[in-house]
Amino acid sequence: MDLIGGLINLFLVMLIAPVLDGFARKVRARIHCRIGPPILQTWYDIIKLFKKKDIDAEVSSRLYLISPYLSLAFSLVAALIIPIGCKKPPLGFTGDVLLLVYLLASSSLLVAFGSTASGNPFSGIGASRMLSLTVLGEGMLAGSIVTFSVIAGSLRIGSITELLSTSPRLAAAVALIPLAVFVYLESERVPFDIHEAEPEIVGILVEFSGRKLGLIKYSMMIRSTVLATLLIDLAVPWWLADSYMIPFYIISIILWLLLLLLLTLIFTIVDSSLARYRISMAIEGLVPFLCISFLSIVLAFLGV
Repeated sequence: MDLIGGLINLFLVMLIAPVLDGFARKVRARIHCRIGPPILQTWYDIIKLFKKKDIDAEVSSRLYLISPYLSLAFSLVAALIIPIGCKKPPLGFTGDVLLLVYLLASSSLLVAFGSTASGNPFSGIGASRMLSLTVLGEGMLAGSIVTFSVIAGSLRIGSITELLSTSPRLAAAVALIPLAVFVYLESERVPFDIHEAEPEIVGILVEFSGRKLGLIKYSMMIRSTVLATLLIDLAVPWWLADSYMIPFYIISIILWLLLLLLLTLIFTIVDSSLARYRISMAIEGLVPFLCISFLSIVLAFLGV
């Protein structure tokens, strides 16, 4: 493992994730003809939550107490597997793409299970909705990842990005469609979810407060940033530098930030123009993209 590269990855993701959320809030406010909060407002909110005292649910299990910490830990480890600025990820080994899918899924599921373990039936309703969407979403992610792995003939993310940067494929372009939808889904945006409603009566965060609520929100932001980076790596892999040599590495980092801002801008515009779906409609809307992910696998095996 490249220790310096890993530390840089963690620092960048941990720093930028709340800034992207603040940028999205600012753009959404402008679309609604409001001034909106400052871009760093999300950072202020997280710091404020970290300073507050936790109020634990009266009827809860150990999973409820530790799930915020585990969710954040899994999200941070996932950041070590994603190439940021360099084609070679800090934590790269054969099969790392499988670990990435496991970490992202576990980070998301831990929040839902921790919410259910709080003992609040309304939390269970929110967790049920989240799990229903997560099952389809993870299927889309798995289908896309399998497609890229078949194209590259490898389960290493570094090998996949290196091949795509020199040899684009139709199957890869098709696989990017469900992957983009999954990244949008995991960012908790309309029509699949409402980010602002999570702490309300039927949200998964209704029983979390103080430091735990801050950790979960921070974990969600980091996971969304990691997924957005994965989408950028696979969609436009030529922006990645071949090594950590300066100045190419620094230029790649700057391009990564610009692409993240552009993707956040696009997602926020879409988010501001839609209304939230009922869970049945949300599931029906995701099924076609799941089928597209399976189609991309077939195309990859056909060598298209």
